[in-house]
Amino acid sequence: MPAPIASTRRLIPIGPDPVVVVTTSSAPAAAVAPQPVAHPPPPLPPAPAVHTPIPAASVPRMRVHYIDWIRLWLTVMVVWHHCILINVAGWWPLDKSWNVDSGSIIAGSVLLIFDQGFFMGLFFFLSGLFAGPSLARKGVTRFLKDRFLRLLLPIILYELLLAPLQLVLVSAALGIKDLTFSGIYRYYFAHYVYPNNPLWFCALLLFFELLYLVAMHATGAKPGQRRYATAPAEAFSPSQMVAWLALWSLGLGAITFIIRIYFPIGLFVPVLGQLAYLPQYLFGYIMGHLAQQRDALARAPTGACVGSSAFAAIGFAAVTAGVLSSTPETQALFTAGTSGRQLLMSVVEQAYAVTVSAAILMIFRDRYNGAPNRIWMRLIGAAYAVYIVHPLVVAPLYVPFMSWAVVGWFKWIVLFVLATLLSWLIGVAAKLVPFADRVL
Repeated sequence: MPAPIASTRRLIPIGPDPVVVVTTSSAPAAAVAPQPVAHPPPPLPPAPAVHTPIPAASVPRMRVHYIDWIRLWLTVMVVWHHCILINVAGWWPLDKSWNVDSGSIIAGSVLLIFDQGFFMGLFFFLSGLFAGPSLARKGVTRFLKDRFLRLLLPIILYELLLAPLQLVLVSAALGIKDLTFSGIYRYYFAHYVYPNNPLWFCALLLFFELLYLVAMHATGAKPGQRRYATAPAEAFSPSQMVAWLALWSLGLGAITFIIRIYFPIGLFVPVLGQLAYLPQYLFGYIMGHLAQQRDALARAPTGACVGSSAFAAIGFAAVTAGVLSSTPETQALFTAGTSGRQLLMSVVEQAYAVTVSAAILMIFRDRYNGAPNRIWMRLIGAAYAVYIVHPLVVAPLYVPFMSWAVVGWFKWIVLFVLATLLSWLIGVAAKLVPFADRVL
């Protein structure tokens, strides 16, 4: 009789579980030894998460809407600032105020001090925030081309065309007859001292961008690299945030104090503008880079920033009140020299700038991060154009206000409303010009 057919089992490791395959054999059953069934080894524990730095260019680009809203708000603040300035102290080419009461001059001076204390530094922070990812995405050649188009070209056009045009418009509003372009140009180049218009910001930002490129080349660092690109980073604690804000305020205040010994407030230097504020502007630009690399805007606690800003603003207001109520000789001690008053003013002013900027960023992040509709997108997109053209609106528009016999604060409010509307109409229209979108 034939031998019984024996079956054997083999373990084939396919996938996460073993597969048992039954095979047959014509050998006698007694000759087949039993085979043990193997079991898969226990799974290895997962490897710990490692925050590997990766270039910003490989991170998906997402629109941070609250930054757009801040840019819009800051541009409105610039128009507001210059509407007050031309009423209180005059603004080129109207270099003095007319028919302004003393109460409005004091109120306007306070507003100018509090505006000037932080808002341009925040502009430089926003510029630094996006410089690294832009360089990583475009490369050096395209980045430089973009910077020259968006910064250098507006400077050239403004200095050669728009500033003389502003002079023509103001002269026409004043009723000056027999105007000629050659006469305007001769007067312009004979009396104009650069920088005396908002394009100083573009010149200084271009200088910072070039320094950034040199630093990247010298250190071999990758632009826009984020330390926490692959996983959310831990939020800063309130105590950490307050400590960092205090440290930055003291350090920036000390550097500002040293700079103002040699370059007091009001002294302009070509390209660099007022060196009295240069430490804040450079600090803002650098902190923008660091905030982008460390996801700091997503990690900062709102309460600590807002609370610190309230404390710093009270201190700054107290010192400012002391300055404005003192004699001109005493006021000079707060803005220049080596006195303790100048040190106090430098520290409280920069503490105000650092903490208020942080608080504004956090408030907009938490409350105003919604996507703008189509109309708001047009207004936001025209903000840079408004920044460039608004002097051509504010100065000529102020001429009829000079003889208006009302309190100064009412004049600058009406001027602000009209100038803002007209500047944005021009800015939106300018964006529609072919090629202008690449510049503006």
